Amino acid sequence: MVLVPIRHSNHILLIQRPVTMAEHAGQIACPGGRFDPLYDKTLCDTACRETQEEVGVQLNASYHVDTLSPVYIPPTGYTILPHVFCLSTLPPLILSREAEQAHWVSLEDLRRALDTSGGYSRYPLPWGTVWGATARIIDELLNTPWGKGMI
Repeated sequence: MVLVPIRHSNHILLIQRPVTMAEHAGQIACPGGRFDPLYDKTLCDTACRETQEEVGVQLNASYHVDTLSPVYIPPTGYTILPHVFCLSTLPPLILSREAEQAHWVSLEDLRRALDTSGGYSRYPLPWGTVWGATARIIDELLNTPWGKGMI
């Protein structure tokens, strides 16, 4: 999860996965993926590598500010460990085959979009709806100092 404080409103990076992917096809998510012991020493390394691969944004451990609670995904058996990175500007996005779309979304827009009418959080956006694990991650982020604009 990449967080960028801009004009008094923090932004996060969200991608839409291609509909052709075997898992999570068409879903909106934060950049990320599996730990690869050939390239990664830590899960923070994984987050940096995957963000670079998916949208061309260069991260490193010096931008890392927090790790959120693990989120378990029952259908796949995966556990997501969201890492929060803080950048000073919105870098350009270069889409790879792993991201059909990518957008910087303000946390204020997410707060306004929040819909809990079904008993769970979802975030309808002009280009798709954030739901499931990504919505749970955003729910937690919105209650951190970063999510409240306190950085």
